[in-house]
Amino acid sequence: MFISGCKDAKVRFFDISSPNPIKVFTGHNNRVYNVIFNPNLPNLIASGSDDLSIRIWDTQREIPAAITVCGGSEVKGSHTGYVRALAFLPEITWCLVSGSWDSQIKLWDIRNGNCI
Repeated sequence: MFISGCKDAKVRFFDISSPNPIKVFTGHNNRVYNVIFNPNLPNLIASGSDDLSIRIWDTQREIPAAITVCGGSEVKGSHTGYVRALAFLPEITWCLVSGSWDSQIKLWDIRNGNCI
């Protein structure tokens, strides 16, 4: 399996044996620059976008919608620049670190989308 973030603001989830995506996740409104799997919960993926938000997706859900949104242009405490780096903390399953062109690193609780 692999995932890709695309200029069309979509996240695509693939099985390497097929050229067509298994699922296409929509919700961002600008380019998706990076995507990662959660190492402890491999059905969860995170995507960071030029829309200043991070979205958490569950690849096992029938309806491909974000289960959590972290930040965004209208949310206080969010990144004010493009999200360019993501990393899950292996020791804390629900914790995500993000880096942005705003020169800030933020820690997120993916269970509720709050910036810690």
